[in-house]
Amino acid sequence: MVNTKALYRAYHAAPVFEDRAVEAWQMLMADTLTRFAFLVKGGLRVEFVDADPYADAAEMFAEIRAHKRLRVTRANSEHPVWTEAENVRFRAVHDYYAHFLTGLDFSLAGEVGAYEAHARLLPYKAQRALLVEVVAQAACFTFDGVFPVQKVFQL
Repeated sequence: MVNTKALYRAYHAAPVFEDRAVEAWQMLMADTLTRFAFLVKGGLRVEFVDADPYADAAEMFAEIRAHKRLRVTRANSEHPVWTEAENVRFRAVHDYYAHFLTGLDFSLAGEVGAYEAHARLLPYKAQRALLVEVVAQAACFTFDGVFPVQKVFQL
């Protein structure tokens, strides 16, 4: 079981960057780029936009079903390891595989479930990066009301 309060506290206590954690983010990105290419080759049109494109997950699901289109925001894409292009591709992969395919929403509980679904596709080390990228950041957003500075650190 994921302890979101503990992850929230760990995220706030952690430095923005730890060199020893980079390998986990690189592993997660290698998987992301492979899955992103597969999505696009399979006919999903992914568009990167400046603002949050959906009011909720149901709206995103409807657009994917009706138009085979997924829009992903570029907002808050500053990252200690990934480029903006990599970060938004990660979001697209996570939104499709972990939210759309499971039907899980963007609530904190939905993000925990989406993390668990997405983590099954990854090696352990990459799962640790995913936990920070998804659940810890969602916990900060839920409890603080703002998207946090993105961090790369070892849990």
